[in-house]
Amino acid sequence: MAAALLLGAVDVEKAAHVPAMFVFGDSLTDPGNNNNLVTLAKANYYPNGIDFPYAATGRYCNGGTMADHLGALLGLPLIPPFTNPGTTGSNILKGVNFASAASDKSKTHTPSAYAQLLVQEYTRQIMDLYELGARRFLIGGVPPIGCTPNQIANSGNDIGSCVNSTNWLSCSKLFTAALAKLRYLSPYRFY
Repeated sequence: MAAALLLGAVDVEKAAHVPAMFVFGDSLTDPGNNNNLVTLAKANYYPNGIDFPYAATGRYCNGGTMADHLGALLGLPLIPPFTNPGTTGSNILKGVNFASAASDKSKTHTPSAYAQLLVQEYTRQIMDLYELGARRFLIGGVPPIGCTPNQIANSGNDIGSCVNSTNWLSCSKLFTAALAKLRYLSPYRFY
C-alpha cells in the first residue's frame, strides 16, 4: 500500500554513491508494470503522462512518480518496470520498479482487517529483505486515500471534496507504530 523504496546505497547523502534503487509500491509509484499484466487497472492512455517526455507510460499521473523524481535527484536513470522485457540479467543490478496498481483488490477482508494485514505483510517483507542483505530503506507514507481523484470522482459527492470515510485506509497510525517497532527491535536503517 505504501511506497517503499529500497536504496542500494553505501552513503545516501551522496547521490554518486547510490548505484541502484528498488521500488515496491502501488499506483503512486507504478511506472507501467500493469501495461504487461492481464488487468483492467491500466494507465497507459491520455491524460496520464501528458507531462511525461514520452507520452503515456502506464504511470497513474501526468508526469513522473515520486520514485522517478527521487531517482533523478540521486542521479539514476529511470528505474524500469519489472515487467519490461529488458529488465533481466545484469540489468536488474541497476534497479527495478516492482510497484503495481490494484495488485490486491481482495474483497475477503473488512477494511480494518485489510489495513492490519497490509501492515503485517509489509513488516514481514521488510524483515525478509533485511535477511537477504538489504540495509537502507526509504519508506514513504500514503496520502489520504479519500482525497485521490478516483475516490472523489466515484463518491457521488457534488462538491468534489475528499471522502472522509476512506481516508483512514492510509493505515497511518498502524504503519507508524509498526515502523517504530522495527526501529526499536532491529538494526534496520530507515529514512
